[in-house]
Amino acid sequence: MLSVRFSKDDEQLIRRHAAEIGISVSEFLREAAISKIEDEYDLKIYKEYLENEEYKITRPLDELISELGLENEI
Repeated sequence: MLSVRFSKDDEQLIRRHAAEIGISVSEFLREAAISKIEDEYDLKIYKEYLENEEYKITRPLDELISELGLENEI
């Protein structure tokens, strides 16, 4: 169980939005929190990917097609 405090304006905004989309405030806040965590995790993984030198290698398309044995498929 968690308890979170909001300003009156924020609380009204959250309650109004939850009602508009037909879910409870608890469900809305849970979904929002989980979504935020997933977004931050995805961003972290993407940044790690960009920093990995192994993924910065490029090669011509015809070389990749040959490597994958797809010459007769295209």
